[in-house]
Amino acid sequence: MHEPDHAAFDRSIDVQVSQLRHKLEGDPKGPHLSQTARNGSYIFATKATRK
Repeated sequence: MHEPDHAAFDRSIDVQVSQLRHKLEGDPKGPHLSQTARNGSYIFATKATRK
């Protein structure tokens, strides 16, 4: 049985994160809200502040 190719799915996540960075970050090349983790996943985090 042929296993599905996950490369296209993996790449689509990269594209989605890239689009989010362009919308949310002031400088998408040096993001502060989103970080790439060592295992290839993404972390979206920011400091919480009280008003």
